[in-house]
Amino acid sequence: MRLYTKITISAVFIIGLSLAVYAFIPQFWGAAVYPLKYEATIKKYAQQYNFDPNFIAAVIFAESTFNPDSTSYVGARGLMQIMPATAAWIATQVNEPNYTAAKLYEPEVSIKFGCFYLRDMANNYNGNTDLALASYNAGSGAVRGWVRLNPTDPLKASSSVSSYVQKINRTKLMYDKIYGNWYVTQSISAPPAKPWYTLPGTWIGSLVNKP
Repeated sequence: MRLYTKITISAVFIIGLSLAVYAFIPQFWGAAVYPLKYEATIKKYAQQYNFDPNFIAAVIFAESTFNPDSTSYVGARGLMQIMPATAAWIATQVNEPNYTAAKLYEPEVSIKFGCFYLRDMANNYNGNTDLALASYNAGSGAVRGWVRLNPTDPLKASSSVSSYVQKINRTKLMYDKIYGNWYVTQSISAPPAKPWYTLPGTWIGSLVNKP
């Protein structure tokens, strides 16, 4: 009985210690769970389009887990899972004359297009990254409708989209903990994410009242 008690106590201690390491010291396990690849390309386009590179890394992780050959069941392609039709439009905006759908599997093209697209949507919502992510996931038309119907909590309209946004925000925090400011060669700071709600009469009111 005493031996059994000692074994039980030891097992509980080991499990508790493992959980503590998992929760509070992500550097011990983080790189295996949250990989970081294509650092130079992420840094280049994240900074070009005014994003924190760890935010872009979190989007890539959520979309493809850094698999450049990933294809979704609806046809989205590459690291940042962009639909070919959307990418064709992006190509006209970023001066990519030789674009073909196959290029979405190239990390450079996928990251460039994804960063441009996120910035374009964030600009539609006064820099709000939560609404930009929601638009990236569900489409800008859907999100604009949600904003009109429920300006204080538009993502309440879709639990799956809300979960997607929350997942990326949590993942971004993990990349911050694991990798820190790996991209810093000189001091830079990305603008803070804005909440999806605000007081009456501010930018959200102008969106709601748009014809």
